[in-house]
Amino acid sequence: MPVVRRQGSYLTCSPAMTLARVMWCSYLMYVDLAFALTARGDTTEARRHAQRAADLARTTGSVRQRVRIAKLPGG
Repeated sequence: MPVVRRQGSYLTCSPAMTLARVMWCSYLMYVDLAFALTARGDTTEARRHAQRAADLARTTGSVRQRVRIAKLPGG
């Protein structure tokens, strides 16, 4: 099974991860960053991360992910 680990502020992925899994992990990272930046009051940077997450959600076709992004500024 693929493994994703946090190392500092980065996520590392095992070579066995599929492209879909990497995209999903990237989506989670961008959404988490957007929520954290929003809580900190940095809405400009939060919008940038929300937009990247939205792009990934459109690529994967996930309705659930798009609903979560809609709660973010710029989502």
